[in-house]
Amino acid sequence: MEAGDSELVKGTESLVREGLSIVLPAFNEEENILATVEAVRFEIAKLTDNFEIIVVNDGSRDRTGGIADALAREDRRIRVIHHPINRGYGAALRSGFTAMTKGLCFYTDTDCQFDLSEFPRLLQRLPGADVVTGFRVNRADPLHRRFNAALYKQMLSAIFGLRVRDVDCAFKVYRSALLKEFDLSSNSIFISAEALIKAAQRGCVIREVPVTHLARARGKQTGNSPATLVRALREFLALSPRLRQEGGRARVGSTKLR
Repeated sequence: MEAGDSELVKGTESLVREGLSIVLPAFNEEENILATVEAVRFEIAKLTDNFEIIVVNDGSRDRTGGIADALAREDRRIRVIHHPINRGYGAALRSGFTAMTKGLCFYTDTDCQFDLSEFPRLLQRLPGADVVTGFRVNRADPLHRRFNAALYKQMLSAIFGLRVRDVDCAFKVYRSALLKEFDLSSNSIFISAEALIKAAQRGCVIREVPVTHLARARGKQTGNSPATLVRALREFLALSPRLRQEGGRARVGSTKLR
């Protein structure tokens, strides 16, 4: 670990003693899954030996599952969960959350669009907080994806009072007990919003950290396909009344969002 990294995580020793569960949802990422797992393993091992990597192969039709299984055979800290069919991003995360055994949960995507060396930035902001979420600086996505994200964020703010810069940024740390307590139900990409809404409604402290976003170099993007967006919209409409009834508007702002 370099000197800068050492300073960055100073004071977080008690946090990493709780252990880290890293949840990696994967769907048709045969070109990226090896690099992602190796990067996660390399960066997290700088901080603690008390970690587990949970790869959730969400019904991939390529070699993603086989590559993940090979990695698990080589390293007992890696576990693989296989969905026989593609159940959706939210379902993959929920399977990972159910299986995790450590005190902290970090989840990210397996498309190599995040710099895993920036994970300590999240950890540094966690003392005194319940959730730390990244927000993508200079987001490396097509214009239509950025437009959809901006519109989505405005909808969540108007309906739930959720004021988070980048709701769907897949670079987040939660206290694991919270995720289990939330009883999440979304099977789609709406799960990121569902978890943040429930955290905010309970008065959890949510902090935000800028992170680098990289252009996808390999593999095919599926997170913004028409079918994915339709599934998310359906869940948004179905779950919104219940979420509002459970907790009203999110209590985030100057006192909770730091």
